[in-house]
Amino acid sequence: MLLGLWLKRRTGLPLVVDFRDPWTLFYPELARGLRFRIDRHFEKKVLAEADAVICNHEPMKADFERIEPHCRGKCEVIPNGYDPRDFAAPAPPIDQHVLAHVGIAWEQSPHPVLKALSALHDNGALPAVFRLRFLGGLPPSSFKMIGELGLEDVVQVEPRIAHAPAVKAMRSAGCLLLLLVESSAGGKWYPGKLFEYMASGRPVLCVSPEGIAAELVRKSGCGVAVSPDDATRLENLLAELTSSPEGFEAKHYNPQADVLARYDRRKQAGRLAAVMERVSARGGC
Repeated sequence: MLLGLWLKRRTGLPLVVDFRDPWTLFYPELARGLRFRIDRHFEKKVLAEADAVICNHEPMKADFERIEPHCRGKCEVIPNGYDPRDFAAPAPPIDQHVLAHVGIAWEQSPHPVLKALSALHDNGALPAVFRLRFLGGLPPSSFKMIGELGLEDVVQVEPRIAHAPAVKAMRSAGCLLLLLVESSAGGKWYPGKLFEYMASGRPVLCVSPEGIAAELVRKSGCGVAVSPDDATRLENLLAELTSSPEGFEAKHYNPQADVLARYDRRKQAGRLAAVMERVSARGGC
């Protein structure tokens, strides 16, 4: 961002900045100290001087316009999406007894699910064939919890894989797990994997604070969302999923084609092209 700002000043060419994640607001609870003040200073400079600011979602746009009023009127929301070509091949066989989390699991986000599975396991309500797959690794604290809860035979942790096999893993799972950290920023964020989850044709179990991720899962009809601190409901949902995967899918999976179509990357690319055309015409590129 700062290199782009320097080049704009040196060349006079317009600058478009694209934020997939927040800057100083990634961890609002850390909004203090010298590091924060330096970051906020440069964040405001970029927001004020850029010719267009592309935001991942509406809450980001609202936050940026609050932080730096000079960027009002320059912000454009272009969310993440999915490439339909990644899902064009025939679907692989589905293992209904697999709940899969594809990609990195952040911080303590797996803990509520692990605790809920442990409760089912201890009560004898967890089928022996059920597996929770983490493709992309886990934080050390989650490895420790798996051992403490005796879930070594239930949870499979696998290394990161390339994109094509990751998509195949999504499409072959009985259900997909989406985890967001329980923090003040958790409700204003969704990971890029959510959009590929939505395109995969499989139901999604979203464990996140109330916010844009949970709202999109519900609006798209692609699954069900539960708060990480609602242990009882989470345990009940996992009991539904593990005892009757087909019943869980019939109850919670009703994808809305019109919502999914909005996140086709070809449409997102068209919106980005329109921003570039507008800025280039104004800036004399």
